Amino acid sequence: MAILKKNILVIGASKGIGLQVANYLSLNGYKVFALARSRKNKKMIEGINYLEFDVTSNDYRTLHEFFRGIRFDGLVFCVGATFPVGTHTEIVRFEKTLRVNLISPFNFICEIKSQLKKESSIVFLSSINAKQGFTKNPGYVASKSGLEGLTRALAIDLSLDGIRVNSLALGYFPTDMTSRSFMNRSKRNLRSKRTILGRWGRLSEIPPVVDFLLSDNSSYITGESISVDGGWLAKGI
Repeated sequence: MAILKKNILVIGASKGIGLQVANYLSLNGYKVFALARSRKNKKMIEGINYLEFDVTSNDYRTLHEFFRGIRFDGLVFCVGATFPVGTHTEIVRFEKTLRVNLISPFNFICEIKSQLKKESSIVFLSSINAKQGFTKNPGYVASKSGLEGLTRALAIDLSLDGIRVNSLALGYFPTDMTSRSFMNRSKRNLRSKRTILGRWGRLSEIPPVVDFLLSDNSSYITGESISVDGGWLAKGI
């Protein structure tokens, strides 16, 4: 008898980490559905079901039509944003960051939780910013700290259906968000030295951890934040 593929939904899959995760999961036997506000990336492999959708929108009609009859074994929320200093007033910048990074994940889960199967798994992408203070970005630090609190809260609230909820506290990886630091040799080296492994992460090192949290191999893990940071948070003097 054929083994049914697990249905996995990846939110924020148009580029960077989200694209890496979607492609990896599809290549490793999952049936992947992907959402992002941008047009489908040409680097996304064939077979992934894709929908342009902005998670900050309150109009879920298109989403529900796309998901009609589908129930998910797992969900990976890869959406994240930071807004440079000077692009908005500090209050607006703070509110916009929380809207994308914290409020949208909560709203999204509330909307689609009835389509999550029992014993399914939710994975949020958090950050070392959830654990430590970083300069000139209070909204990002607050939103990621809140996301880890949300992870714990949802792990409890959804446990009656056996749904597990975890997050990954990511360190420095070369993405659009970190491109300025990565291209600046001094800043790149400073961040490398701050880790135990002495380097930035590779995007390819994230999807296998996501896969683990989606799989039955992590069936006794919920409400946790797992650091994928090269030892940034563990390093002392």
